[in-house]
Amino acid sequence: MKKLFVLVVFFFIISSGYCQELFTYGNNAVSKNEFLRAYNKNKTTEQNKDKGLRDYLDLYIKFKLKVKAAKNLHLDTLPSLQADLQNFRSQIEDSYLKDEKEVDALVDEAFKRSQKDIHVQHFYVSLNEKMLPADTLKLYKAINETYDKLKKGKTNYEDILAEIKEKIAPVNGNDMGYITVFTLPYEYENIVYSLQPGQVSKPYRTKKGWHIFKNENERPALGKIKIAQILFAVPAGNMNLRDHAKQLADSVYRSLQAGVDFGELAKRYSNDRMTYMNGGILPEFGVANYDGAFENAAFSLKKDGDISEPFQTVFGYHIIKRISRSPVPANKNDESYMYNLKQDVLKDSRIETAKEKFVKEILSKIGYKKNSIINEKSLWKVTDSFAMANKKTSVGNINEKTVLFSFNNSKVTVGDWLQYVKRSNEDKPTPSPAYPDLLKKYVSLAALENYRKRLEDFNPDFKYQREEFKEGNMLFEVMERKV
Repeated sequence: MKKLFVLVVFFFIISSGYCQELFTYGNNAVSKNEFLRAYNKNKTTEQNKDKGLRDYLDLYIKFKLKVKAAKNLHLDTLPSLQADLQNFRSQIEDSYLKDEKEVDALVDEAFKRSQKDIHVQHFYVSLNEKMLPADTLKLYKAINETYDKLKKGKTNYEDILAEIKEKIAPVNGNDMGYITVFTLPYEYENIVYSLQPGQVSKPYRTKKGWHIFKNENERPALGKIKIAQILFAVPAGNMNLRDHAKQLADSVYRSLQAGVDFGELAKRYSNDRMTYMNGGILPEFGVANYDGAFENAAFSLKKDGDISEPFQTVFGYHIIKRISRSPVPANKNDESYMYNLKQDVLKDSRIETAKEKFVKEILSKIGYKKNSIINEKSLWKVTDSFAMANKKTSVGNINEKTVLFSFNNSKVTVGDWLQYVKRSNEDKPTPSPAYPDLLKKYVSLAALENYRKRLEDFNPDFKYQREEFKEGNMLFEVMERKV
């Protein structure tokens, strides 16, 4: 009867959202959430759920008692176990220093964009800090005149640019061919993928100039292709060598039609020094990796083993053979593709947007507070003195001991900032004067480091994973000694 009562109480505790403490041992307590987390992670396919819970509770109690015995022996203070714990912490903490939801959103966005290729026209003017205001104004008028004409649907691009050059100032035009996700810098990619076919973007300003993009047309993504090539290189402008290369290419093509091995002919005739010894095989590639004529010829081959007729690019004449082709998956069921796509996202500049959002979230958690007495002009003077002449000076109420900003458990001084600036400029011939951007970066790095050291305080999952490893290690050690 007593055993039945204990089980009834146990299952009441498990199902209740209000009873958090499941059992105690010594001065320690195990909560309902802790037990269920362990149970759900390690449960077997036991058909009788009640029996499964009872059996696992018995095992978990014994596990906790053994860990308690290990603590009583001070095994948790062993240098080897502490080193193991620190190594484990280092291995897992990076995965908690980003917002997985934001990363997943970027992966989803990249997947959606990977489904199509876009033919892009690019128009731009270049700016620099040495330009006179009048020259800058001319370029601004020129790029806006270009936008107005393109928006009206005009497509005689060379005539448009020639007219604007004569009337106002030169504007550059560039047919970029087809692009896909990751081809362009993320800020440009966002513009291009927001356009409908035939649509023109408004002039976009960067530090180096003004840019306009036009979505000329779209097509379903071609994916990636692997080919082998035989290159008959022709230096630019050498007409005699071009004619000889064309004759040689035609001769080799006839040999291929007669059944001679492609790889052997590549070794004998190809001028591509990177691939000729490998039978001419290039690494797999997608759109926007090579010359447009070369890519068009490659993707026009219908099946594996097909060989092209000789064709010309700026590099000379080519004969190519299709080895394989990898289409872009139409859904997210291809785990290998999605894994590689995520790795591309993590390596790309777009991941900075996720990091910036994550930093904004943790700043409030760790109690970030900027020192309101700091005058930035004075701070830059102090920074300049140290960065340029390695001298520590005071300007107004700011010196190296002044608190620059603080978290709820620590303070960061102007001296800390100066050392960061010094480290940032160590490999540069002249110190960078862009202190506002550098300070923003420093706040982010300091915040992430502060959060990293206190992950247990802010992330229950991290705390549980770390504790689980620690207790498992202690259990192994005590069993080694006692069994």
